[in-house]
Amino acid sequence: MKHKTLLIGLLACAGAVVGCRTASDNRDFVIQRGNDNMYGVVSQPNGKVILLARFKNIEPLNGFFKVVNAGNYVGVYDGKGKCVLPCSFSSVNIYNNQFLVVQNRKTGLYDLKGKNIIPCEYNRIESFNGFFKVYRNSMQGIFSEDGRMIVPCEYDGINFESNHFIVSRRWKYGVISTKGKVVAPCEYDKLKNGGYGSFTAVKDNKSYQILLD
Repeated sequence: MKHKTLLIGLLACAGAVVGCRTASDNRDFVIQRGNDNMYGVVSQPNGKVILLARFKNIEPLNGFFKVVNAGNYVGVYDGKGKCVLPCSFSSVNIYNNQFLVVQNRKTGLYDLKGKNIIPCEYNRIESFNGFFKVYRNSMQGIFSEDGRMIVPCEYDGINFESNHFIVSRRWKYGVISTKGKVVAPCEYDKLKNGGYGSFTAVKDNKSYQILLD
């Protein structure tokens, strides 16, 4: 079940106190500004401190709290005040039920428990047929949803057909399985679905049939 956070209004003047509720456990929280203009979080109605007032900004993020420290770095805490992601990122957002982060101008992915899924080495990450496609400069690669590299980031293009990845490099084509096995090396001039569990490929004006696992 997805975590959701609902803002329930502003309490007090000039944004000094903001009330919010996490829909995952129906607990109320107050994001409160201290005398030094730093923010913290207390639970309601008991007033228990969840986060000390030591952040420049705090905002709800799908059942979590996204915080900004004095150095303008972003991190994430859960509703109990436990650090999920340290304040070491320039950006954190929810994407495909994961944390999409930016660090040193590179993008990475963490799960909601703070485990690194994809390292911060890529220009872009996008969901792709139940996998993640990564981009580094002009190259593309594939990761599984649990962070296993399926296709190294060294191809000009990647498509998905017949439950296999069709990869291209320097105008040559090949096939890689969803487990990362090279079914056909990237050496064919043309490659298309041949039906009946196969691909038809052309190399040096000769046709070949590539049988799939």
